[in-house]
Amino acid sequence: MKKLSLTILLILSFTFTAFTQIKVIDIERINLSNTTTAFQAKFSPDGSSLFFTNINYDGIWKLSLKDKTPILITNDKFSGFDYAIGDSTITYRRSIYNGVNRYQEIIEVNLNNNKSSIIETAEELSTPFLLSGKILYTKNRGKLNIEPPKTKDVKLLGIENTKIIILKDGKKEIFDPITNGNYIWPSISPDGKLLLAYEMSKGTFICTLEGEIISFLGRKNSPCFTKDGKWVVYMNDKDDGYNIISSDIYCTSIDGKQNIQLTNDKNVIELNPICSPTENKIVFSSLEGDLYILTYEEMK
Repeated sequence: MKKLSLTILLILSFTFTAFTQIKVIDIERINLSNTTTAFQAKFSPDGSSLFFTNINYDGIWKLSLKDKTPILITNDKFSGFDYAIGDSTITYRRSIYNGVNRYQEIIEVNLNNNKSSIIETAEELSTPFLLSGKILYTKNRGKLNIEPPKTKDVKLLGIENTKIIILKDGKKEIFDPITNGNYIWPSISPDGKLLLAYEMSKGTFICTLEGEIISFLGRKNSPCFTKDGKWVVYMNDKDDGYNIISSDIYCTSIDGKQNIQLTNDKNVIELNPICSPTENKIVFSSLEGDLYILTYEEMK
């Protein structure tokens, strides 16, 4: 296991002398139709729209934050699991069972005309990733489908066999900062310098892209960075061993020294927060499938 970086921790502590509080300004419930339920929402790259799936990941909906009317993009089975959003496209993996065999397909949908194209068909495909307008994926756990565009930045490709998969120096690599770790919920900070993830035995942690552990934050489920990378937003959920019985949205400083409760509605079980890349907004869903947008401000 990598050692904590004292220098970086000191820098983080100094940074948070200027950002000591988050204040909730508004929480808005989005009116969805009686037949539409929301789960695991995502913001578009420009922050103007939301995309979400249902509890079974069967289908993807788009919701403009301007008119707030949900539009069904696809109802394909398992299409809502880790799809890629482009400027005018959405790319996803769907699973098909023909009664004998199961196979998977990568589908690209043009959001301007809702026309779809089959990109790849195979027994097993990874979820797709977009880089410089190119669709990247692996087929039957092999190499990437194309030679990826050269970039100095480390890109997150997702999770494969419980390991974090990154693109580094144009090559696919396993990223395992906690030796033999089992990971979920990985993300890279907005400045591209840190990785946030949850390891099943250690909980949430932050590390550099060289694998140096910055902080262990404990059991903070479904974590994500705020748009400035100075806070980690998460759900504080509790269960009875079978079902979730309560959950609120919290945030913590990236050194773990400050924890702030953002929601406290006893009648709503709030899940899976995601932060806007462009505004001080957080979207989350409820256990019943309702969609909420929380607006906040940072205060010194």
